[in-house]
Amino acid sequence: MKPPKENADVTLTATPNEGYRLKAETLAVSYQIPGENAGETKTEKAVLTPVEGKEGVYTFKMPAADVTVTAEFEQTYKVKVDDTLKKRQREGG
Repeated sequence: MKPPKENADVTLTATPNEGYRLKAETLAVSYQIPGENAGETKTEKAVLTPVEGKEGVYTFKMPAADVTVTAEFEQTYKVKVDDTLKKRQREGG
């Protein structure tokens, strides 16, 4: 696979394993640019744009450098409310 060219639109899909979800505000695309002094680098972040109607799908413009994609996922939990508790709530008790 060839790397995308500078300014190309890149689509990124964050797909969690079953029982997990993408933790809010953790998906990032970063890259290094030359700093003000010789030998220094500075980290920049690409702007991620959510694709409307597609959960976990984003686009960004490819910078003139290699990128690093990072994300954090968190476990999700399902809570089952006991039928006895539901009945008590309906009865006001």
